[in-house]
Amino acid sequence: MPIREATKNDIPFLSDLRRQSLSHWPEYKKEWIEKNIPDIKIPCNTPLLNEQMFVLLENDLLVGFYKFVHHKSQRTAQLVDFYLAPSHIGRGLGQCLWDDFVERARCMDCTSITIESNPHAEGFYKKQGACRTGEVCSVDLHIKLSVQL
Repeated sequence: MPIREATKNDIPFLSDLRRQSLSHWPEYKKEWIEKNIPDIKIPCNTPLLNEQMFVLLENDLLVGFYKFVHHKSQRTAQLVDFYLAPSHIGRGLGQCLWDDFVERARCMDCTSITIESNPHAEGFYKKQGACRTGEVCSVDLHIKLSVQL
């Protein structure tokens, strides 16, 4: 599966993909998603300084993406977003995205990864070697995890 750097033209599709991914989980009801659209939508001015965003393509369609911030002085990559189209879950594509992310983090001399994630993804991240380190109050509950590279 090809993975490439995201462009500004991708952002509306990525916002929609994020919305689709959240609506896959029963507790994210349509009303909640509509109420929280400003927090779900990816701002058009991304990526910001030190942020990098990459997309996964299947048959020229965007089916997943991740975004991370490189904290060079801390030698850490902070995973900000990691989404896969619900129709593509369970096919190994999340692993492709994760492997790409880890390789990029290693090439930037990162020694650890930090993650703030929806609790539904905790199993995936634990499979990758992450350990829960706490919880974060946000629009919805997020958990904190970390991975040593």
